Amino acid sequence: SAAGTNTSSALPSSSQCTFLSVITLPFMVYFNFLGCIMAPLLVMTFLYVVIFWSLHKRLKNSCPQAQAMLLREKKLACSLALVLTLFAFCWIPLHLMNCLLLFQGPEAVTRGTLYTGILLSHANSAVNPVVYACRIPKIQKAYGQIWKHLALKLNCFTRNESIQQAITSD
Repeated sequence: SAAGTNTSSALPSSSQCTFLSVITLPFMVYFNFLGCIMAPLLVMTFLYVVIFWSLHKRLKNSCPQAQAMLLREKKLACSLALVLTLFAFCWIPLHLMNCLLLFQGPEAVTRGTLYTGILLSHANSAVNPVVYACRIPKIQKAYGQIWKHLALKLNCFTRNESIQQAITSD
């Protein structure tokens, strides 16, 4: 049964998941997935529908000068909607697997599938900065400045290191 996956032994083996010994599967499904993921996701999806509907309506009824600003707002809203979509794509599979585990038992999901879901959920954190850098010019500019500053520091460090090596080799 699924409840059997939540019992902890004295010393867990290296291949045993210890996460479920701390957080129960019913908590993960009912509170985390339904309360903390799905409810806000549905609210945000509804709000984005309203935002895009409003922008579309305002674009049709605006003068050409205002349309440029509204198009920038629409592009930003599209970027944020993409982040929301990627979040759902990356996190929902793992939570659906947790539902299967809770309602159908440990044989419902293979270990490899579960690990793939966990990896996908963690990959979401790596994807967001890339999306922001590609879609939002101000963030793209800030990332460029960070990389330029880092490159200058590294170049200075390697230059000082080569000077130090020249001094010590004499």
